[in-house]
Amino acid sequence: MATTSPAAFGTGPSQAADSNASGIIFMALAISLFAMQNALVKWLAADYGTIQIIFFRHAFALLPIGLFLWRSGGLSRLATSRRRDHIVRALLGLLATGAIFYAFGQMPLANATAIAFTVPIFITALSVPLLGEQVGWRRWSAVFVGFVGVLVVLQPGPDMLDPAALILIAGCFIVAFTMIMSRKMSRTEHTATIAGYVTVISIAVTAIFLPFTWVTPAGTDWLLFAGVGLLGGVGFMLVTHAYRVSQAAVVAPFEYIHIVWAIILGYLVWNEIPGSNVAVGALIVIASGLYIVHRETMHARPPLARRKLHPR
Repeated sequence: MATTSPAAFGTGPSQAADSNASGIIFMALAISLFAMQNALVKWLAADYGTIQIIFFRHAFALLPIGLFLWRSGGLSRLATSRRRDHIVRALLGLLATGAIFYAFGQMPLANATAIAFTVPIFITALSVPLLGEQVGWRRWSAVFVGFVGVLVVLQPGPDMLDPAALILIAGCFIVAFTMIMSRKMSRTEHTATIAGYVTVISIAVTAIFLPFTWVTPAGTDWLLFAGVGLLGGVGFMLVTHAYRVSQAAVVAPFEYIHIVWAIILGYLVWNEIPGSNVAVGALIVIASGLYIVHRETMHARPPLARRKLHPR
């Protein structure tokens, strides 16, 4: 995700450092909320269908997303000449969310989280055919290493792969595709516009199928459904703010604290103890993602700046 460095606005080194520190805090908070959201999704999936969970996730997310939309210009932000692109992007996002929520309900939390880290790897691979970007052998090597890490987590054997894991990988691939779409659309569309259409369309589509899968929530489960939506919506706002005030290369690595939360919550709630393969595979995937972030940052710098950092 492209961001603008604070220095671009004429701030000094001290102000830039403060801005980056603020971005790190917001990112850490956001990832913590997303981890709790995924844990609630896994808990609810034992008694409720994926469609119902997605419906309430977006319905309750209307509150923070609506606030974000209002602060970004109000309903006028929904006026766009690219309505078809928004609909396609929202439907693909809905499909990806369904795949990911289903998989998180079926898999150990740490395993699912480790596989979900493939999104930036897929983005790098898709940026070549879809954005026409040039990816050198170093980043292609990082993509290959990342997929090796996924195989370490999955441990494919004679019985082939876990169907839920395959669905999760497909969901992550679609997420990467939608993020590429968002990157292209962001040239003319505001983030609030994209988020608004995704939320409204997701509610409308899942509402159509909701009567066929409806299970009346128990009293306390209403709070859990509300938590999924509010945690996801607020987390989105915090991530958006983190990338707005800080450099992407500074805040992006902190997304990987998600695996720590997944291990802690998986153990405390479901008594899940990740195998050594999950730890090793997650480290490989994380290292691959961090290297991709590093290379993208170097690629974004002017040639003179790169020569100063790496003199020949």
